[in-house]
Amino acid sequence: MSATPPRVVYDCNIFAQTLINLRGPAARCIHEAQNGAAVLFTSQFVLSEIRELHEKLPAKYGVTAEQTDELARAILSFATVLTDIPDVYRHPFDPDDSHYVNLPRPMPD
Repeated sequence: MSATPPRVVYDCNIFAQTLINLRGPAARCIHEAQNGAAVLFTSQFVLSEIRELHEKLPAKYGVTAEQTDELARAILSFATVLTDIPDVYRHPFDPDDSHYVNLPRPMPD
C-alpha cells in the first residue's frame, strides 16, 4: 500500500525562490508536486501573484515576465486550482497572506 502524497499550499515566496534559483530547494518543492510526490493546491489569486513576481523581485535576479508566466502555466498544468476560497482568516499585517491560509486543503475521498 503506497502512502498518500501530502497536500500542500506553497506561499508565493516558494515560487519567487524557484524563479531565482532553478536548482534550489524551492524548485525541488515544485518538482515534487509536478512529479506527484505532493498534491499542490492553488488558486487564480496565487497564479496572478506568480505572474507579478517579475515586477516585485529585484532586477539583479533578472526574472522576466515570460519566466513568471511560464511558471504560472506550468503550475496550472499539474496543481489543483480551487475556487470559492472561504474568508475565514484575516492576517493583521498583510491581507494578501490571508488567502494562503484560507486556501483549503481538501481531504482525499
